[in-house]
Amino acid sequence: MPEGTTKVRVFVEAGDQPTTSDYLNGHKVEDGYIVAGLGLTPGPALTLTTTVVSGKKIKKHMVIQRILFIKKCSKKGTFNVTLSNHGGVGVVYQTRYEVTLKVPKGVKLGTLQGTDLNEVNGKNLFAPSYTYDFKYNKDTRELTFKIDLSKRNINPTSGSSNTVSIPFEVTPDFVGEATFEVVGKNGFGGKDKLGNMILPFGISGADRYNIPVNVNANSLETSDNPDYKYNRSIYIDSMTGNSSITVPVGTTFEKAKEAATVSAEELLNSEAYREKLATLKATAALNLSETSSIAMVQGYSTAAVKENSGTLKVPVIHTIGSKNFNNQIDINVNVVASTKQQKVVFEGDTIQNDDIKGKITPATIPGYTATINNVQNMPTTTGKAGQIINVETTVSYTKGNVVLPETVTVPVLVLPKATGNVEVIKGSTVDKVKEVAKAKAEEVANSADLKLNYQKALKM
Repeated sequence: MPEGTTKVRVFVEAGDQPTTSDYLNGHKVEDGYIVAGLGLTPGPALTLTTTVVSGKKIKKHMVIQRILFIKKCSKKGTFNVTLSNHGGVGVVYQTRYEVTLKVPKGVKLGTLQGTDLNEVNGKNLFAPSYTYDFKYNKDTRELTFKIDLSKRNINPTSGSSNTVSIPFEVTPDFVGEATFEVVGKNGFGGKDKLGNMILPFGISGADRYNIPVNVNANSLETSDNPDYKYNRSIYIDSMTGNSSITVPVGTTFEKAKEAATVSAEELLNSEAYREKLATLKATAALNLSETSSIAMVQGYSTAAVKENSGTLKVPVIHTIGSKNFNNQIDINVNVVASTKQQKVVFEGDTIQNDDIKGKITPATIPGYTATINNVQNMPTTTGKAGQIINVETTVSYTKGNVVLPETVTVPVLVLPKATGNVEVIKGSTVDKVKEVAKAKAEEVANSADLKLNYQKALKM
């Protein structure tokens, strides 16, 4: 045997039925011993199969670690533990098989039958089968519970199994791998399929089932390591990455994406976000290769002024060690508009840029500078008496390289010029001329046409 060898595995092939003088309850043992007289016996082979359910995703695990990704949109899940027996004998004499679940950081236990599992201490619950003695140790983050093997009929001949479902929730602002560790004990065998009892070799008496090495045996099908644990890893990204942007009414989706990308980058570089990442030993960056995939959801629209007018999702990458994981930052969209007033002119007047710009008050967009641009095509007022003409210009909101344009239309009411003739006697004084002119002006001002156009102006 090589030096340093601490364990040897021996494979024994059963031959003809051996002869033995061993008796059990007055009956000669006819089955159960592979090698007579050596105390080598078949045993139970308990298997704990674990699954994690998050939304519609279900992942099973027995031996090999696999990863289920839980993003911030999936805040709840269920950890299922299924106990079955694939061995040669049952475990009926240790009636309650104890399972210990180590709850990882990034996860907290949920509520079962109205009971907060984070506070439970010795309570029996349906989960969904009747399960005994739920206890949670906050110091070790371990949840223990017991499955009644005899009542669940978990033995090789029945093929029965028992599943316990443990609800959990992800904790906020966690990025990384969270590994559940599961182990069971009280797995020493009772009887084989022919009813022969397994006896600890060289031990007799009523206390033979209380021997720690047997009572605490895990009897696992896949390992003879007494410290073996069924590990089940999930990746959690619950970083609360949310921000908002304000855009002018009518902003195109492409322009909104530019603003959302800048907002997301500012969030990633903020002190608060960086502190969260530093605690988790993680980094974050925009997923620039996928910025074109920014998605609009929740009724996104910029057609009308409205708060909370939908959400844009900006792709980002969180990095832990050498692993990159995709996630999204939610950008809430608010839509605003400039205010405007009507301009009144007389027919034949030339409308000036300052006349139009003075009637516009740009909207307030945090972080952006507003500029009212000159009118590109100024209309004439000639021949437009009594009409309302719309003069269109733009307001530009600028932040760095991002420019958000808004089209603004100012209504201009064109009034006819007041004209008329007065007659005075030759040699009339200046005061007399003024008196006659005033009377004529009042006559024109009170004319039906001028009153009608004035009322139109008041209604605009």
